[in-house]
Amino acid sequence: MNQNAVELKNILAQELNVYQELLKLAKDKTKLLVDRKLTELQASVEQEENLVQQLVELEPLRQEQVMAITGEPVVKLEVLVDKLSDESIKTELIDIGSKLREIVEELKVINDGNQRLAQVGLEVAQHTIKIMTRAPKPVTYGPGGSKSNNQMRGRSLFDHKA
Repeated sequence: MNQNAVELKNILAQELNVYQELLKLAKDKTKLLVDRKLTELQASVEQEENLVQQLVELEPLRQEQVMAITGEPVVKLEVLVDKLSDESIKTELIDIGSKLREIVEELKVINDGNQRLAQVGLEVAQHTIKIMTRAPKPVTYGPGGSKSNNQMRGRSLFDHKA
């Protein structure tokens, strides 16, 4: 059995585990965005950053094994398995590769949805701030029936000077 292929399978299995965790976080993040739980969302983003860092650290290890097998650091999985003679390792690599593709595709879809949710939330917040900081229209008559054109002009909920 090719030791490089075994090591590559182990690295891809680790990557698969990380992507599964990223997928779980992305699904959780959708609920947090809908419920506007910003503190929990921040913690989720930090976890996500740690997982991405793990992938960054695994990448050169994966490329090293691929280079040892094929002579190139980046090739398609189909090309790589054609260079292997052990059928069981070929099957395992193809299985891990197909699971990785499925998870990455699902992760893309969920992350796109989360991005749209975050954008809508930002637009709502900006609109709310705009409404709250807008100066109210002048009142024609004030309390007691007296005319007060300038009484409310320029007032708003927030101090614009701050």
